[in-house]
Amino acid sequence: VDFHERYTSGRLISRSTTDVESLRELLEEGLQELVMTILSAVYISVLLLWLDLGLGAVAVASFVPLYLLVRSYQRRAQRVYRKRSTAIAAVIVKFVETMNGIRPVRAFRRERANDADFAVLNRRHEKTNGD
Repeated sequence: VDFHERYTSGRLISRSTTDVESLRELLEEGLQELVMTILSAVYISVLLLWLDLGLGAVAVASFVPLYLLVRSYQRRAQRVYRKRSTAIAAVIVKFVETMNGIRPVRAFRRERANDADFAVLNRRHEKTNGD
Protein backbone atom coordinates (compact mmCIF):
# COMPACT_ATOMS: atom_id res chain seq x y z
CA VAL A 1 0.00 0.00 0.00
CA ASP A 2 2.87 2.34 0.82
CA PHE A 3 4.32 1.88 -2.68
CA HIS A 4 1.02 2.80 -4.34
CA GLU A 5 0.62 5.85 -2.13
CA ARG A 6 4.07 7.14 -3.10
CA TYR A 7 3.87 6.36 -6.83
CA THR A 8 0.99 7.77 -8.85
CA SER A 9 -0.43 5.89 -11.81
CA GLY A 10 1.07 8.47 -14.18
CA ARG A 11 4.49 7.99 -12.67
CA LEU A 12 4.23 4.22 -13.03
CA ILE A 13 3.08 4.48 -16.65
CA SER A 14 5.83 6.96 -17.46
CA ARG A 15 8.45 4.85 -15.74
CA SER A 16 7.42 1.63 -17.45
CA THR A 17 7.24 3.13 -20.95
CA THR A 18 10.56 4.97 -20.71
CA ASP A 19 12.30 2.00 -19.08
CA VAL A 20 11.02 -0.40 -21.73
CA GLU A 21 12.17 1.98 -24.48
CA SER A 22 15.61 2.35 -22.87
CA LEU A 23 15.94 -1.41 -22.54
CA ARG A 24 14.94 -1.87 -26.18
CA GLU A 25 17.57 0.65 -27.30
CA LEU A 26 20.21 -1.02 -25.15
CA LEU A 27 19.50 -4.47 -26.55
CA GLU A 28 19.25 -3.29 -30.16
CA GLU A 29 22.25 -0.99 -30.35
CA GLY A 30 23.84 -0.32 -27.00
CA LEU A 31 25.68 -3.53 -26.18
CA GLN A 32 27.18 -3.94 -29.62
CA GLU A 33 28.23 -0.30 -29.71
CA LEU A 34 29.73 -0.50 -26.20
CA VAL A 35 31.83 -3.56 -27.05
CA MET A 36 33.00 -2.03 -30.33
CA THR A 37 33.92 1.24 -28.62
CA ILE A 38 35.90 -0.46 -25.85
CA LEU A 39 37.75 -2.72 -28.31
CA SER A 40 38.51 0.24 -30.58
CA ALA A 41 39.84 2.34 -27.70
CA VAL A 42 42.08 -0.48 -26.47
CA TYR A 43 43.33 -1.25 -30.00
CA ILE A 44 44.06 2.41 -30.78
CA SER A 45 45.78 2.94 -27.43
CA VAL A 46 48.05 -0.08 -27.90
CA LEU A 47 48.82 0.92 -31.48
CA LEU A 48 49.65 4.51 -30.47
CA LEU A 49 51.94 3.35 -27.68
CA TRP A 50 53.64 0.87 -30.02
CA LEU A 51 54.19 3.40 -32.84
CA ASP A 52 55.36 6.35 -30.72
CA LEU A 53 55.67 5.89 -26.97
CA GLY A 54 55.73 9.61 -26.08
CA LEU A 55 52.89 10.71 -28.30
CA GLY A 56 50.94 7.59 -27.41
CA ALA A 57 51.35 8.30 -23.69
CA VAL A 58 50.02 11.84 -24.18
CA ALA A 59 47.06 10.50 -26.16
CA VAL A 60 46.29 7.80 -23.57
CA ALA A 61 46.64 10.33 -20.73
CA SER A 62 44.02 12.51 -22.44
CA PHE A 63 41.49 9.74 -21.75
CA VAL A 64 41.36 10.79 -18.09
CA PRO A 65 39.94 14.32 -18.70
CA LEU A 66 37.67 12.87 -21.34
CA TYR A 67 36.36 10.30 -18.85
CA LEU A 68 35.72 13.06 -16.28
CA LEU A 69 33.86 15.10 -18.88
CA VAL A 70 31.68 12.13 -19.82
CA ARG A 71 30.91 11.41 -16.14
CA SER A 72 29.80 15.02 -15.55
CA TYR A 73 27.56 14.77 -18.61
CA GLN A 74 26.07 11.51 -17.30
CA ARG A 75 25.26 13.09 -13.93
CA ARG A 76 23.53 16.03 -15.59
CA ALA A 77 21.66 13.70 -17.94
CA GLN A 78 20.41 11.65 -14.98
CA ARG A 79 19.06 14.76 -13.26
CA VAL A 80 17.32 15.91 -16.44
CA TYR A 81 15.97 12.39 -17.04
CA ARG A 82 14.42 12.32 -13.56
CA LYS A 83 12.84 15.75 -14.10
CA ARG A 84 11.52 14.63 -17.48
CA SER A 85 10.06 11.47 -16.02
CA THR A 86 8.35 13.44 -13.25
CA ALA A 87 7.00 16.00 -15.74
CA ILE A 88 5.47 13.39 -18.06
CA ALA A 89 4.02 11.58 -15.05
CA ALA A 90 2.28 14.80 -13.98
CA VAL A 91 0.83 15.22 -17.48
CA ILE A 92 -0.42 11.63 -17.53
CA VAL A 93 -1.94 11.92 -14.04
CA LYS A 94 -3.76 15.15 -14.94
CA PHE A 95 -5.06 13.63 -18.17
CA VAL A 96 -6.26 10.43 -16.49
CA GLU A 97 -7.90 12.30 -13.61
CA THR A 98 -9.67 14.63 -16.01
CA MET A 99 -10.88 11.84 -18.27
CA ASN A 100 -12.03 9.68 -15.35
CA GLY A 101 -13.88 12.59 -13.80
CA ILE A 102 -15.20 14.15 -16.98
CA ARG A 103 -18.78 14.35 -15.69
CA PRO A 104 -17.88 16.33 -12.54
CA VAL A 105 -15.54 18.50 -14.63
CA ARG A 106 -18.40 19.38 -16.94
CA ALA A 107 -20.93 19.68 -14.11
CA PHE A 108 -18.77 22.21 -12.22
CA ARG A 109 -17.61 23.95 -15.42
CA ARG A 110 -13.93 23.19 -14.79
CA GLU A 111 -12.95 22.73 -18.46
CA ARG A 112 -11.04 26.02 -18.73
CA ALA A 113 -9.30 25.55 -15.38
CA ASN A 114 -8.31 22.01 -16.31
CA ASP A 115 -7.09 23.18 -19.72
CA ALA A 116 -4.96 25.84 -18.04
CA ASP A 117 -3.54 23.34 -15.54
CA PHE A 118 -2.83 20.87 -18.32
CA ALA A 119 -1.14 23.57 -20.42
CA VAL A 120 1.19 24.46 -17.52
CA LEU A 121 2.12 20.80 -16.99
CA ASN A 122 2.57 20.29 -20.72
CA ARG A 123 4.87 23.35 -21.02
CA ARG A 124 6.93 22.05 -18.10
CA HIS A 125 7.22 18.67 -19.81
CA GLU A 126 8.14 20.35 -23.10
CA LYS A 127 10.89 22.38 -21.39
CA THR A 128 12.38 19.41 -19.53
CA ASN A 129 12.15 17.25 -22.64
CA GLY A 130 14.08 19.93 -24.54
CA ASP A 131 16.78 19.89 -21.86
